[in-house]
Order: sequence, then structure tokens, then C-alpha cells
Amino acid sequence: MSFTGYKNLELLTEIKKYTDFEYDGQSAKIPYFMSNNGIYGGKKTVSEIKKYISANKGSERLQSFIDSHKPQCGIDCSGFCYNTLNEATDGKLKRFLRETADTTDVTDLRSKSTKITTIEDIRPNDFIIFNGDNHVAIIYEVRYSSLEDGISKPWQIKYAHSSGGKGPHFGYIVLNSNKLKGYFETIKDFLYSKSI
Repeated sequence: MSFTGYKNLELLTEIKKYTDFEYDGQSAKIPYFMSNNGIYGGKKTVSEIKKYISANKGSERLQSFIDSHKPQCGIDCSGFCYNTLNEATDGKLKRFLRETADTTDVTDLRSKSTKITTIEDIRPNDFIIFNGDNHVAIIYEVRYSSLEDGISKPWQIKYAHSSGGKGPHFGYIVLNSNKLKGYFETIKDFLYSKSI
């Protein structure tokens, strides 16, 4: 059997708590929210979001409530990456960074990480920093294929992030070379995990 890659199932489980959010038997989409104009938010764990809903939701539909309480129920890219990785590693990210999600942003995640120089070094739990260093995603799977010479090479990176109108969702990158600069051939983003 040939080597097919690396996958972090614990991380994927934590990611799906956001992408396939459920509360009291109902599904809802967690929106993207980034602090702005003095309105702070976008850093809550799924448990904290559920606790807020439990304490404050009245008779309105779940999705309507969540959409009207984005600072308390939404998540930004760094909060999403921080919370999913921290939960999947039983708090190791918090101990390593010595910061909480509330005080962590893309700059912190980038500055306290080791830069990867070859695609063979990419692993689940690694961050992808893009969009002019203003956005972060987290890798949960790296798929490999065997070449004719028997050597395995990475060909696909699966990641998750929270952005703009989509909130938490999945995507993947199809690799076309061994270089990290200009490395991708195709980037695909999906709104729900059921798409992957």
C-alpha cells in the first residue's frame, strides 16, 4: 500500500463544529465577523457561542438570532484557526503562544510560526497566510500521490478558514510544482463540509 498523506482527524472534528454548526437539533451557518469600529468579537469557541445562544435566544429562528448577533456568534479567520487548533491539541496552542484567541491575530500566528520552504514539509496544523498577510487558513490534510519512480509527492492541500460572506468553510489547493512561490494550480473554496 502506498503512502497517501497526512490527515488530522481531531482538527477536522473541531473544524466541523463550526462548518456544520448545530444547536438544539437545528443547523445554522456561523457567520464571519471581524472586530471593527469599536465593536469587538469574532473569537468565540463553539462552546462559548452555544452558551451565548442558550442565555439570550428567545423564540426567533436560530439563523436569524445568530445573524443578528454576529459579534457574539461570528468568527474571524484568526479566531477560527486558533480555536480549532487549540481545541484539537488540548490547549497546546494557547500554552505555546501564551495568548488567548481574543488577543491573537494573523500577525501573531505568522510571527510565531516557522516558515515552510518546501511543499514536502507541509503538514496538518500548518497555517496558510495569504491575501497580503491579512488572512489565515489552517491545513487539516495533505494528500500525496505515488509517482512512477515510487516516490510520493504532495498533490493536494485541504484547508479550512473563515472569510467574508462565507464564514467557516473548506477549500483545497492542487499543487503543480515543488516550489512554494506560485505553487498552486487550482484553489477551490466550499461553503459546507458536505461538499468535500
